[in-house]
Amino acid sequence: MDSAVNNADQGQWELAGEILSALAEAAEPVSAIRLAKRLGTGQSSLLRCLNLIGEPPFAAPDALGWVAQVQEGERLMLSLTPAGLAALEQLA
Repeated sequence: MDSAVNNADQGQWELAGEILSALAEAAEPVSAIRLAKRLGTGQSSLLRCLNLIGEPPFAAPDALGWVAQVQEGERLMLSLTPAGLAALEQLA
């Protein structure tokens, strides 16, 4: 079975870079809804990308672990992990 990482298309990788950059600029965790609006993308696109770059249990088991996802009530809060910061530095 193919992994989420192997099946990612160029658009998902571009969005992943935008997510990492936006979260690196944020002083505190950002809600998924607010981040989607800020990036001008749909929530479904954002969630598909988080399935690739997030951390379990919200992401695929083989996801990269670049974004921490914490459920606070009805809001999904996102923040950059140390692995995400390292990935962002490599992409720059």
